[in-house]
Amino acid sequence: MSAEPSYGAPTWYDVAIAQDGVISRSQLIEHGWTSRRVQHRIDGGRWRRLRPGVYATFTGPVSSRAAGWAAVLYAGDGAA
Repeated sequence: MSAEPSYGAPTWYDVAIAQDGVISRSQLIEHGWTSRRVQHRIDGGRWRRLRPGVYATFTGPVSSRAAGWAAVLYAGDGAA
């Protein structure tokens, strides 16, 4: 994923980039996403579930760092 410049508050994309392309459903909801919009990305093959409520925002192999982020996000607050 190439980084896009961001000014001001972090976007969902900024969050995903900082987490090696992984983001949780709750983080997306905080950024104004709906469950339907998330499902559309999954159904279209643009994203995939790594764990319940945790998604890879990329295609291709999942790095060990991305898998680690998925585990931490799945475990929830305080897991890190």
